[in-house]
Amino acid sequence: MMNRDLKAFWAVVLISAAVYGIFAGGHYGGDAINNYLTTESIVLDGDLEIYDREFSVEELGVSGSRGVAGKSGARYSPYGLGMALLQLPLYLLGLGVAGVLRGVPGDYITFFFSSFTSAVLSAFNAGFVLLLARRLGAGMKESAAAALVYAFSTMAFVYSQTGFPEPAMTACLLAAVILIMRYREGEGAAGGLALAGLALGFMAMIKIYAVILVPVFLLYFLSGNGYRKRTVWAAAFGFLLLLALDLSANYLKYGSVLMTGYGHIAGKIKYGDRFIKGLYYYWFSSGKGFFFYNLPAVLGCLGLVRLLKTRKPDAMLLTGITAVYVVFFAYFFRRGSLFSWGPRYVFPLLPVFMASSAVVLGKRPYRMVFLVLAFAGCLVQAPAVLSHYPGYINFVKSLGINEYMINFIPDLSPIGGTWRIFLSSIGTGPSMFVYDPDPLFVESVSGSFSGFDKLDIWPVNMVKAFPGMLLPAVAGVAALGAVLVSGIYKLRKALK
Repeated sequence: MMNRDLKAFWAVVLISAAVYGIFAGGHYGGDAINNYLTTESIVLDGDLEIYDREFSVEELGVSGSRGVAGKSGARYSPYGLGMALLQLPLYLLGLGVAGVLRGVPGDYITFFFSSFTSAVLSAFNAGFVLLLARRLGAGMKESAAAALVYAFSTMAFVYSQTGFPEPAMTACLLAAVILIMRYREGEGAAGGLALAGLALGFMAMIKIYAVILVPVFLLYFLSGNGYRKRTVWAAAFGFLLLLALDLSANYLKYGSVLMTGYGHIAGKIKYGDRFIKGLYYYWFSSGKGFFFYNLPAVLGCLGLVRLLKTRKPDAMLLTGITAVYVVFFAYFFRRGSLFSWGPRYVFPLLPVFMASSAVVLGKRPYRMVFLVLAFAGCLVQAPAVLSHYPGYINFVKSLGINEYMINFIPDLSPIGGTWRIFLSSIGTGPSMFVYDPDPLFVESVSGSFSGFDKLDIWPVNMVKAFPGMLLPAVAGVAALGAVLVSGIYKLRKALK
């Protein structure tokens, strides 16, 4: 059974990676650039300082923040070390290609290759959804369906194109969940538990708040039969080792292990005065509501209810993780994540809902509903995948409207707005936008999408910047197409 599961896992990874690779933009912007620059500094300078060497990828028009000042006045990434380390393999691959490819700036090539890190991690997340669904008792076909719908009908598709750390955090969380479930059910040795601890530790290296999940995992583990203290320490050692490494980096950069690029950790505890607003923002608002951006995940709620009856310990682990995320981010809500597609901070909960949805797909009525939601989910993601979705937010700002209002005013919903941007970019929709929510109390404004409506796929971007790269771009798409065909063939074999 496990061998069949692994074959299906790798097939889903190949399919997802190929599609993600074809539609990737080949770049990202914002704070995520600081992670790339940290990777560059680790490789070229042997330190963590950024913006101490010239960085320019004018061909892509990327821009980002200038990092955060450390104790010595040097600039550093506000994030932990995790994302910078995860980008190392693809950065090094790009560095090798840059050494032999002439006529294209080295920064462009290394940045281009590094930008596919989220695509690779997102593909593995789709495979992990399949494994988790199987672990929860779902059939192979149902698990594969949930995994592929996760990959292409939820905001996971869009996040595969970004430099945001949430896909990486999700991979760590899913790895930890699957490994500890296997151990608790007697299928894994202490080494698997140690790997679960390392996964959680690496998650904390990406963002320190991952430590809030430790009590949930500990309670799940201790509630099982036959655990040994030494196995607890096997998991704890890896977690504490990586956490100590990240805290040490904080000390080197800022002079305190509890100081991060976003301020002292203790200073955040005073939050909590916007709890209700935070709940509304992440789960029900028109601009960031979780289920608006992840329609197929609705069935995950029914799946979790069923799991509470059939696999109560596992269901308690998943609902515990969900509850911790919901309460934590509602409590610490300030302004949310303005330039993200959907509710970025609770993104790691998406596989929980999608894997849980697989357990109810054995019944035909649920399958039909899931199919409809999957199709609608594709329509939600499509314009953000094909166009530069932050362009809509920048467009709204250009009209003199505060981008914060996008989260709460249905007229400004990014889903509808990005569709308008996309249709304008291909010449089939209106090029003007009129914001007129209430003619009595709100003055109407209008503007043209021109300059904001552009397709954002790496082959198009590459050929625009370097016309001589047409052949390599075509070859790259063809290679990814071959990977896609191979993945489909392998999945069909695994499902027989």
